[in-house]
Amino acid sequence: MFGRIKNYRQERARRKLDGGVSRTSSLRKWRYFGIFGMILVMSVLVYAICFLYKAPVVPQMSHNRDTQLHLVSPFTFSYTSEVQTQLKRDRIAERIPPLYRINESSISNAEGALNKLISFLNENQPAYDALSDKKDNEFFDKLSSNLRKRTLISVNPSDLRTVYEHTTLKNRFSAFNHAFFHVENIIKNGIYEDNDAIFSINPDDDASPASRIEGTDFNARAMSETEAQRALLSRIKTLGANENLALALYRMLNQNLRPNIEFDEEKTKAKRMEAASRVDPVVIKVREGETIVDSNSPSTPLIAEKIKAFKKELEARGGSVNIGNYIDFVASFLLVLTATFFIIISKTQKNKQPRTVAIFCTLLLLNLLVERLVIHLSNAEYFDTNTTLLQILAYGTPLMLGPIIQVLLFGSYTGFLMAILIAFLTTMMLGESVFFCLLFLSAALVAIYFCDGATKRSRVILGGLIYGLFIAFFAFIFGEVAGVADDKIWRQSSVALATGAITGILATAVLPVIELIFNRYSNITLLDYTDFNNPLLRRLQIEAPGTYHHSVMVSYLAEAAAAAINANPMVCRIGALYHDIGKLVKPEFFSENQSGRRNLHDDQNPSMSALIIKNHIKEGVELARASKLPKQVIDAIIEHHGTSMIAYFYNKAVKSAESAATCDPARALREEGVDESTYRHEGVKPRTVENAIIMLADSCEAASRSLKKITKHGVEDLVNSIVRTKMNDGQLDECPITVKQLAKIRQSFVFTMLNMLHTRIAYNNDKK
Repeated sequence: MFGRIKNYRQERARRKLDGGVSRTSSLRKWRYFGIFGMILVMSVLVYAICFLYKAPVVPQMSHNRDTQLHLVSPFTFSYTSEVQTQLKRDRIAERIPPLYRINESSISNAEGALNKLISFLNENQPAYDALSDKKDNEFFDKLSSNLRKRTLISVNPSDLRTVYEHTTLKNRFSAFNHAFFHVENIIKNGIYEDNDAIFSINPDDDASPASRIEGTDFNARAMSETEAQRALLSRIKTLGANENLALALYRMLNQNLRPNIEFDEEKTKAKRMEAASRVDPVVIKVREGETIVDSNSPSTPLIAEKIKAFKKELEARGGSVNIGNYIDFVASFLLVLTATFFIIISKTQKNKQPRTVAIFCTLLLLNLLVERLVIHLSNAEYFDTNTTLLQILAYGTPLMLGPIIQVLLFGSYTGFLMAILIAFLTTMMLGESVFFCLLFLSAALVAIYFCDGATKRSRVILGGLIYGLFIAFFAFIFGEVAGVADDKIWRQSSVALATGAITGILATAVLPVIELIFNRYSNITLLDYTDFNNPLLRRLQIEAPGTYHHSVMVSYLAEAAAAAINANPMVCRIGALYHDIGKLVKPEFFSENQSGRRNLHDDQNPSMSALIIKNHIKEGVELARASKLPKQVIDAIIEHHGTSMIAYFYNKAVKSAESAATCDPARALREEGVDESTYRHEGVKPRTVENAIIMLADSCEAASRSLKKITKHGVEDLVNSIVRTKMNDGQLDECPITVKQLAKIRQSFVFTMLNMLHTRIAYNNDKK
């Protein structure tokens, strides 16, 4: 009987193989075209992000050290030198002498003081006329004091007496007015301080400042305070008045002769700007082969401007098609092609899944876009005031942002592969040596080591910080060896350390977004589903306690086995906890939940019982999707039985057919409806090592309940039998698991099951 069934299986497999050869060949051809198209598209995108319209990175100079560069122009170009043009304009502007002006308030202030003085004298004229003694000193002392208090004008009492003696109310204003006429003229011509270094040198020279006072007559000349006082005295004496009165008027009006010449900044600036605007820009021509900067060139604004002009010329010429564009595109194509080969030859099936490739490409392009943005900003023209910014930020680019997220989602293989691509492309964008690439790759290994398998966000941040510390340490070492300025070394190290910490923080912030978009979850998120208060697990505890206990035991088995072969223990643990949630729909039809009650399958025919058993996979998937469980959990539910046989009910159906068979057993099987596919689970064979472990752990834990006596030999035979059965049934054919890994899994299962199924001694203290 079983021989015929075996021949039937072989014949069916042969027909499937013959009918699918041509279709497989056609699909393979289209698959190759698709892979090549994807490589081409990714190469174009990588080239566009990294190199298209990229401003050339020209080594920059430091302000406090001589340059260590040697830059030669490969072509002839001209540029307008703003530095030399400004120097020429400054020289022309300096030739324009400063302009001065008379303080307009000085004349009005003098007039006001004169009017106050005359008014005061006229007001006190009656008091003077009433004096019996016209030479009363006490009166004039009091009059001088009152004048000082009211008008802040100081006049000698004797001068007041002289004015009253030689003037009257009728002629007093005329006497003062004639004298003030000369005061006004002197003030209008300008007065400067004695010994003024600017005005006292060659005062009669036409080029002297005294000849450039706005608002004065062409023939007028400014005078110093002493000269103005002498001129006023001589002019008052020419009025023909009494000598004593002339001296008194002089002493009274002399107080108004104060320096009143001011520097006219606005007019001077306008004149100089007008002169500078007439200067033509200075154009410098750099010929092909001319040295732009070398080791002997000092760090000057002229050299910095020439380097900037060379960079702009490179950028302008970069828009045309040249050999550099082809080299950059070929490099991008080769790097993408290499990454594709590494993914194809990967022994881990999840690395080849479309979801993995999609996330890999998305993170790669986003990380390169961030790198391009940082390099563009640090190399931009408006940052050229700090010429060391690009050199500092070369160590501060967030190179590990994408690789860290890739490591958290899929492991270290694709994460390091992405780090290789980004390290090479970033080095090319910076125009640096291979040292940068090696340093980035070494630091990437450090970050990946700390972030691989992380279940806490703090570990990711720590990994980023250690990555930054690694970069900072070697930036310091190589900076000292290369003779870089100490302040620049410390800036580079500080930026590298800060960037590492920020990269770790950003990775933990961006990770949930990537998980939500692509429905792929890291161990950090999966850890939240281990909470036994999860609604599904709580339902399992109450409605199907046997299944719940079975799931917990399977999770222990799977997690320990995954750790033994360096698989992902968290995926195994979560998948095992939820793999049987489909049994919540009809828990009473599963033996672990019956607890000695009558077996409901006794009332069902074998095919119906098999249908109920295998439906728990479909119902589990529906529950998982309704609860928005991670895809890893849904895959574990679909794959934990694969397409394995529901042996108990299949054998029951075979026995029933054998008892009804007369002469043709095969006909009896067909009449009884015993078809192998009816008694096989309708899931998917495990495609990952983790789901294969869950499958084996599930079968081993369930079968261990039938052991009557727990011995190491018995457990080993049970585990070996189950693993061998799954292998012979082809359930592990699509899983990239090795024989060595299976051996370690068996050893782990035996060790864990012996500890789980341990026995206790019988305690019986009752008297016989």
